[in-house]
Amino acid sequence: MAVSVITAIELRAGANLSAHARRYHQQITTLFASIPVLPLPIAASDIAGRLMSSLKKSGQSFGDFDMLIASHALTGNLTLVTNDAGFGRISGLRIENWV
Repeated sequence: MAVSVITAIELRAGANLSAHARRYHQQITTLFASIPVLPLPIAASDIAGRLMSSLKKSGQSFGDFDMLIASHALTGNLTLVTNDAGFGRISGLRIENWV
């Protein structure tokens, strides 16, 4: 189990927006001490570029961070754990919902 650096960015941004930012940042730091944070490999840029352009051409939208997370998982042949059904539109992406 690991966390994408893109997810780490989203968590930090969310903490910054909270009235309890300090506490949330401490919890995130504790989480990252026990779960590795994976850097985004350059190979993900090719996959992300293709996915972004393909979805835009078909008139679909998908968040940029979510697209990067999906590309990161595809690049590493990883399973993405999410409850966001939108990821199901990404061909070849393995998804698990732990909710």
